[in-house]
Amino acid sequence: MAKKKKVSIYGDYQQVQEALREIGELDIKIEAEEAKVTKQVNAIREKAQEVVSPLSERKKLIEENVQLFIEEKKKEDFADKKSMDLVFGEVGFRQTGGGVHVKSNKSTVDALLGLGARFKHLISTEHKPNKEALEGMDDDFLKQVGASRKKKTDKFWYVVNREKLSQAD
Repeated sequence: MAKKKKVSIYGDYQQVQEALREIGELDIKIEAEEAKVTKQVNAIREKAQEVVSPLSERKKLIEENVQLFIEEKKKEDFADKKSMDLVFGEVGFRQTGGGVHVKSNKSTVDALLGLGARFKHLISTEHKPNKEALEGMDDDFLKQVGASRKKKTDKFWYVVNREKLSQAD
């Protein structure tokens, strides 16, 4: 069964004018409600921050002191293990970092290139099609390389004139 084509409920531009006016009025009401909600959320967030802030500061102080204590005990209690189970949690050390830090991509690449072809595998090269340049090619060429031209379409849009809307009230 074929779908029925949608038909507009508006019969002339006067009705479209009124529709745009109503859209503008609805936008204003929606924005006003959203602004109220945003104000309420901000007030709740500020009130919660008054409670949360001292708790967060206390937590941070405890974390720092636990870390200091465990680091002091690292040599004697963590010589042969990475973590320790305690009644209310677990503490330990995890290796992080490592890898290689490159101060300047350009200077490192230049230095590697200067060392010869046997070090080219240490340089990564990103290959991707240049879409702007491909736009200038004909459709047969695009098809040959696995690309295609996007069809241009007219997309409907509208803008509500808020100035005139406020003057109409």
